[in-house]
Amino acid sequence: MSVQTEGYTEAIAHLPQGALLRIPAVTWEDYEALLEEMGDAYHVRVSYNYGCLEIMSPLPEHEAFADILLMITREITRTLGIKLETRGSMTIRNVRQRQGVEPDVCFYVRHAERIIGKRRLDFSSDPPPDIVAEIDITNESHAKFPIYAALGVPEIWHYDGHTMSFYKLEERSYEPTTHSLALPLLPSTVLAQWLEQSTLEGQDVTLDTVRAWVRTQPPQHLNR
Repeated sequence: MSVQTEGYTEAIAHLPQGALLRIPAVTWEDYEALLEEMGDAYHVRVSYNYGCLEIMSPLPEHEAFADILLMITREITRTLGIKLETRGSMTIRNVRQRQGVEPDVCFYVRHAERIIGKRRLDFSSDPPPDIVAEIDITNESHAKFPIYAALGVPEIWHYDGHTMSFYKLEERSYEPTTHSLALPLLPSTVLAQWLEQSTLEGQDVTLDTVRAWVRTQPPQHLNR
């Protein structure tokens, strides 16, 4: 571990929950060394874009929303009989582009088959997640959108604690969309209602609502 990387890990260890640490002029080599050093020991999100390193320490409620979002997506796909592979907040990076990012949670739906059985993904050949989700409680994550676009992520779900917004990749930038690309029956407004319900009535009741809603959807909605 270099002296530089050791300084980064020391700063991360003292980063308060909800805080964002931004470090300019970081080399790609130090970024990769930092990821290797941290492993699973540090509960943070790390992004790297053209030499700028950003590290965010999530709040507990931030993680709670990410957890229920994963549960809801799993309930939808299970009810529909669709394969789903999740990869949590894995690092999505491309060595050639010198860019890397960690979502709050990510999903493979259309490309689920391609990653089954793979413990490590190589994004020079493996597909990026079909959906990445960003939860904004204390920090603005729109700055990460250009990284996702460069890495070819087709869809972003963005939640600010009240409103859920869906974005689809159009060429090199994201445009708002009312429905999910990977799960066409799902509108962003309904997903936001379920997230709010989970805070008031709990996860089990919310998942019951999700299951019942999916079963009432007309078949044509599955192929929008």
